[in-house]
Amino acid sequence: MAIFANMGTEDPTAAPGRPARVNVFVSYTAADKAWATWVAWVLEDEGRTVAIEAWDAPVGTNLVSWIDQQMTHAERTVAICSQAYFASHWRTPEWTTALTGQTLIPLWVEDCTAPRMLAAIVHSDLHGIDETTARRRLLEALGLTATPRASDGFPGGPTSEKPPFPGAVPGKGPSITGFWRGMVSRARRHQRWAIGALSVTLVAVVIIVSLKSCESEDPESTATAPTSSAPAMLGQCEVVTIMTGQEGSPYNNYGDTLAGIIESEYSGTTVNVTPTRGSAQNLDALRDPNARCTLSIAQFTTAVDARYGAGQFLNAPIDRLRTVGPLWFDLLQLIVRADSDITTAEQLCSAGGTIATGLQTSGTAQIGDVLFRQIRNAVGPDCQLSPVPMSLSAGLAELGAGNVQAVLWSGGAPTSEIRQEATQGAGIRLLPLSTYRDAMQDEWDGFYRHEAGDDFVPGQIYTAEQIRPQDYPGAGPTATVGIPNGIVGADFTDPDLVGYTTRVLQEHRGEFERAIWPDETERHFWPIRRTVGTSPVYCFVPLHPAAKNFYEQSNISPRCSVPTSAASPGASEQPGQAGPVN
Repeated sequence: MAIFANMGTEDPTAAPGRPARVNVFVSYTAADKAWATWVAWVLEDEGRTVAIEAWDAPVGTNLVSWIDQQMTHAERTVAICSQAYFASHWRTPEWTTALTGQTLIPLWVEDCTAPRMLAAIVHSDLHGIDETTARRRLLEALGLTATPRASDGFPGGPTSEKPPFPGAVPGKGPSITGFWRGMVSRARRHQRWAIGALSVTLVAVVIIVSLKSCESEDPESTATAPTSSAPAMLGQCEVVTIMTGQEGSPYNNYGDTLAGIIESEYSGTTVNVTPTRGSAQNLDALRDPNARCTLSIAQFTTAVDARYGAGQFLNAPIDRLRTVGPLWFDLLQLIVRADSDITTAEQLCSAGGTIATGLQTSGTAQIGDVLFRQIRNAVGPDCQLSPVPMSLSAGLAELGAGNVQAVLWSGGAPTSEIRQEATQGAGIRLLPLSTYRDAMQDEWDGFYRHEAGDDFVPGQIYTAEQIRPQDYPGAGPTATVGIPNGIVGADFTDPDLVGYTTRVLQEHRGEFERAIWPDETERHFWPIRRTVGTSPVYCFVPLHPAAKNFYEQSNISPRCSVPTSAASPGASEQPGQAGPVN
């Protein structure tokens, strides 16, 4: 269950399909409903608008989707923490998502054992105190009131009613030494603010001096002439935003690499690398026509779903999406503990089948649905799989604790968190998945032949790939399925930004390879010509005009016009696409 507090004036329930941005999401379980509604009441009493499931969610609401949409638009997540809350698999994705996005505010409503991931996170206790104190702590946790900077007195024993100021000398004013010590202490506490304020002050001084200089040279002039020393800016983008993935994931590393290259050449452009919950969230950011300087790293099958309004984007297509260029592959990784008796994916059907399967706005969730359908089809109606959405770090923690039987991840190999579990944790084993590739491809062809109609272009979407022994020591080589990924924009994305990024993807390809394989100089992505020139994803989601122009200069064009005979069932394979060139 959940409550959403809007710290502004918008109505978060005004448009269910596109919820207004909220400041606070309150996550709780049924056992703590009284605490949750009290929190909602306090926020409303403070003049905030609150949306609560018990009051506002009509009968028939898809609560999983509703909660996910509201969390996407929230700035902070308040978790009502109790033993029941931490025992709930349904609440785990909420607090782990907020923790990953650094938006979590945990409130303890009873003494309980925190998961190890929360051990170092500061929390606020609301239990065992009176209501006035609890209310004050709640408002302080939300930043709605300042924490009193006061002492209860000297804790070591009796003292005078009012202890003297430590820096003062009796009969004199405050000492200079005490004054400067206080200033240093305040500066340390507010270092970031002080640096920012000082920077603003210096900029203001420079501007004033510059204006005065111009006035002295030309008293009648009202504008300053441009100077040749102005920092170079990439197109019209003073700030570029790159939507990536979970902190430390391959997508996040790709974003850091691109940001470093852009900022090294364009000192007038700042690049924000934004950690996210995954591909669907990244693509959703491209709905806004004002996001002209936003690029999203995404799994390309999710991008196709988004453009056609399928899967996670059912009835909410983003038809202005445009591809920029390829990176590599997301590899399907189905992970069990090294000491597990499970050796095949189909055995999960009879072993309880609880699988941590990625956050709901991730590419892992999208491709997980596809994979699990094939597993169920292979086993039959007796297959009992129970996917539970949660972040990769939370999934691995639950796997180690024995609370889930497997973790599904769709991403580059190696992924640092999985590698850490393989080398420092209980050890892992990867289940082979390549036998499901043909069924996944057949499902794709059947679905998009219907959805795209005459625009359907046959071609291989899923590839047979290999996870290597060096990726996860002790796990051994594993045959699996690869899904292409890359960078996506919209038709309104700044053309200079797109053109430059396209060139970077080709000319700096080695730097992106090192972002995922820092110690393997002989391992490479597929060449641009092989991906753009053969994959049908660039037909389902067309190239941005600036990218198309760049590739055409190198005689690279997607094969989007095919003979009628090539569109028949069974024609999805194309020569030369069996596996990556390494």
